[in-house]
Amino acid sequence: MAGPVVKAIVLAAGRSSRMGAEKLFLPWRGGSVLRATVSNVLGAEFNEVLVVSGGNAGQVTAALEGLPVRMVENPRFAVGMHSSIRAGVKALGACDFFAVCLGDQPTIPAPLYAQLGREVGEESLLAPAISGKRGNPVFISSALIPEILAHEDDDRGCAYLF
Repeated sequence: MAGPVVKAIVLAAGRSSRMGAEKLFLPWRGGSVLRATVSNVLGAEFNEVLVVSGGNAGQVTAALEGLPVRMVENPRFAVGMHSSIRAGVKALGACDFFAVCLGDQPTIPAPLYAQLGREVGEESLLAPAISGKRGNPVFISSALIPEILAHEDDDRGCAYLF
């Protein structure tokens, strides 16, 4: 019997307003922060990887050229992170679980994504914690998709689920 279908949504629509620069496209180990992050996500062998972009869609597409990802554009990216999660969720198709990954986290290794992906069958929500504080990526059961789609967009992501 096959395991659960687990897909990944990588959020890459942010405006980097706190940093003042497009951190996704900063150099990182011979590529960009975003490309390194997405490469690590791909290394975890999700059933599919979707990348949600916003006003930076052209840059995101160029940064990920040649990688086997499906691009999703969020025209409402300025509303906040939840609108990008919603755009990704609407594009998911059939799956049992999905991971929400932040595009600016190149230090999360593929084995960590893979380990969390193997543990999803036991919980409807799964997230790593460091010193008791919830981190990313978060894994969410597809049973919660109606709640996500019904929730008002804001900049808190899916914190209301936890």
